[in-house]
Amino acid sequence: MSFTLTPSKSKSRPMRRPEAFNLVPLSLIPTPTPTPQQETSVPHLLNIQFHIVSVHGLSTASASKLARSMIRRVVHATCTGAHHLHCQTDAVQEGEAWNENTEQMGPVVGTDKIKFRVEQHWALTRRATTIATSMAYTVESLRVMQQKQGDKKSISIPLSSNHDESVEATLLLRVQEPTTDFVSKRWQEEAEKLEQRRAAVEGKQPASR
Repeated sequence: MSFTLTPSKSKSRPMRRPEAFNLVPLSLIPTPTPTPQQETSVPHLLNIQFHIVSVHGLSTASASKLARSMIRRVVHATCTGAHHLHCQTDAVQEGEAWNENTEQMGPVVGTDKIKFRVEQHWALTRRATTIATSMAYTVESLRVMQQKQGDKKSISIPLSSNHDESVEATLLLRVQEPTTDFVSKRWQEEAEKLEQRRAAVEGKQPASR
């Protein structure tokens, strides 16, 4: 008995047309154009300075204890932006007001955040501890707060006591934007070192170690 193989007569599946896949020609897709709002803006750099007035609400020791312990307080301002910037006031006796300007801080931008804290020092024991801290404020929010108060009025920054949560303390300060060009101490020190090296190379004076 012999068998004869015959080719299969199954039909090939027809190719589906593009519209069956809900395809849209590229020529019909609109090309988005950038709007002015989408353009990146260069951040505005500025220098900032704080006029520290006083701190209210923190507990104070008796006059006799103050005389014996020489308790003093310092206000610190720290900026957490592209560069870690810091400034502080002079130490004043507990209960006294500062009424002084801190060093200029910059360059900063509006989105940089600044935090304040009050540090207490005991002169006899050479011990220091942070007794109150503030929330973090953006530079722009501090500027807006000051603009609402005016140039000669202080703004109030709430402080949280590190020892007693029920204490409601307040830091009074003014936000200032110096108009003079600012050169930080670090830049001044670097410039002095470069000048000394240049003078040493030229033989004007020996290089400082």
